[in-house]
Amino acid sequence: MRLIGKLLALPFVLVTGILYLVCKFLVVISGTVLGILSGIVFLAALVLFTFPGSPMIYYGDEAGMEGFEDPLNRGTYPWGREDRDLLAWFTRLGALRNAYPALQSGTISWLYTAGPLLIFARQNGDQRLTTAVNASPDSHTVTLLWEGAGPTDLLTGDTLPCSGGVLHLQLPPWGCRLLL
Repeated sequence: MRLIGKLLALPFVLVTGILYLVCKFLVVISGTVLGILSGIVFLAALVLFTFPGSPMIYYGDEAGMEGFEDPLNRGTYPWGREDRDLLAWFTRLGALRNAYPALQSGTISWLYTAGPLLIFARQNGDQRLTTAVNASPDSHTVTLLWEGAGPTDLLTGDTLPCSGGVLHLQLPPWGCRLLL
């Protein structure tokens, strides 16, 4: 647990990258990444698909394959044994990236970066999407300036209330939002 605390003290982008790699290379007896680590994989994938540049997924990441050194790094795709939730998540993120030009070629602006929280916006013309990630076991509420009506979370379909140009964004433990 001390390691997690030390990791969370680092800048979030670095932590996400480190934890994604750690999760990718962990070998767990059951063949899947469990608990907190599983949640971090979902968060890291969201950052990967909403960050500038092309998302790079190593063969089998989307299915929950593990592997690091021979022979695990050359395993066959687990047809019929995929982590269905993780596969659905990657599929959804790919579809969202394809549907919104701001996620493909938009500029990036940092809205909030502190401790385990990362909130950034991607904008292309009038289209602006905001990614919010909470990589901690605690709930957090962040107050953001927000133009226009309350945003829609593209991951849940929820419309969030916004009043007077202020959005009180609630993020559950290990939670995330993609706002339009």
